[in-house]
Amino acid sequence: GMMSAMMTGDATLMGKNIVVCVTDFGFLGASFCMSIGEKIWQAAIKAIEQKAPLIIQAAGGGARMHEGCSSMVSIPKVQLAITRVERAGLKVITIITDPTLGGVAIGYGSRGIRLFESGAGNIGFSGKRVVEQYVGHPVSRDFQKTSWLASYGHANHVVKLGDLRGEINRILSK
Repeated sequence: GMMSAMMTGDATLMGKNIVVCVTDFGFLGASFCMSIGEKIWQAAIKAIEQKAPLIIQAAGGGARMHEGCSSMVSIPKVQLAITRVERAGLKVITIITDPTLGGVAIGYGSRGIRLFESGAGNIGFSGKRVVEQYVGHPVSRDFQKTSWLASYGHANHVVKLGDLRGEINRILSK
C-alpha cells in the first residue's frame, strides 16, 4: 500500500524534463497533511536543482483534521516551496481536479499556472453543503464547478483531460 496520498518523481513530457507531484484520492481522500507538505518541499528542491518545471496535480478534500495543527503548518511550507521554484525562474503548473477543497485548495491548488479539469466540480475552500448551511439557502446547481468558476473569471485555463499533455507542453514551450 501507499504511505502517503502524494507521489513525486522525475519525468519527461514530450522530451522536456519535469518534476511531478500527483495525488491519489483513494488514500484518505488525498487530504493535505505533513507528508504532502514535505513531498512538495522536496520536489521543489529537485525542480530547482534540475532546472525543471514543477507540475502538481491537485485533488483532495481538505486538510487532515486528525493531524491537527501539524497539517496546517505545512501550508506555509508549501507556499514557500512553490515561491522558491517561481523565483528560480521555473514554471509551476497546477492541475486542478475534482475535488480540490480546503487545505488542498489553499495549500497548493491556488498557485502557479492553474489548469482546471473541464467539467470538474467541488473546487473551492468549503464544500457546497457547508456554504449552503452558512448562507442559509441553496446555491446554484453549477456552484464550484469549473464552468461556474470560469464565468466569474477564476478559471482561465480549462482543459479536457485528453488535451492536458498538449496544453502543458504548449505552456512549457513559451
